[in-house]
Amino acid sequence: MDLPASTGNDTPFKIGDTLTIYEAAMVYASRHPYPYFFAVKNGSIEDHLEYLKLGVSDKPSRKRARAQKSWDIYCEIIKRVEQGIIKPVKVSYDQTRKIDPSRTLIQTSGLVELAAERAERPRYLRHLLDGTTIKLSLRNKHERRQRGPVPGKTGFRDQDRQLFAPMAELIKNGEARSPYGAALKLADKAAGPGSPANKAKRVSALYRKEHAEPNAETN
Repeated sequence: MDLPASTGNDTPFKIGDTLTIYEAAMVYASRHPYPYFFAVKNGSIEDHLEYLKLGVSDKPSRKRARAQKSWDIYCEIIKRVEQGIIKPVKVSYDQTRKIDPSRTLIQTSGLVELAAERAERPRYLRHLLDGTTIKLSLRNKHERRQRGPVPGKTGFRDQDRQLFAPMAELIKNGEARSPYGAALKLADKAAGPGSPANKAKRVSALYRKEHAEPNAETN
């Protein structure tokens, strides 16, 4: 699908299988990446970012909303590339070793997946969205299923044990009077669902069980 020309001097922009980060951010906001007046510039990174942000500081309007959207998406794509969530087809860097958004290529499918996660339907990506939304929904459902404890296995015990050392430190320093009190202070770090009190109860029960003094055996 092509993004229509902005003026009579422009040509439609073809949305292919790959886009530069700059192009992806512009297409997402239904903005033509290379209008005629932009094409006559030298195409530096600064030129691309200047045009990308053009209109962000204007008074509220449709133009400003599109500019803000393209800037937000640009920042999100850069973050995802740096985190390894989006894996570029080709990476280019500037002289300071920062990602060059005008030359780094990403798959268009990655942009479509971003739209699906944001529950948004950019005009010129809608024809690609339906299948991606279903695929993403199934993947997220699978990932949610994998996060919980595996039936018949250790559940959250291994993760709970990671709290034992800080619990012991709290008790030793007098900041907590019991394993439960220590676990309650660390409940926000405990794995799994449930209230802080329920998590603290679970963690402290395992702590007591594994730190109990062995009973003396008598003959």
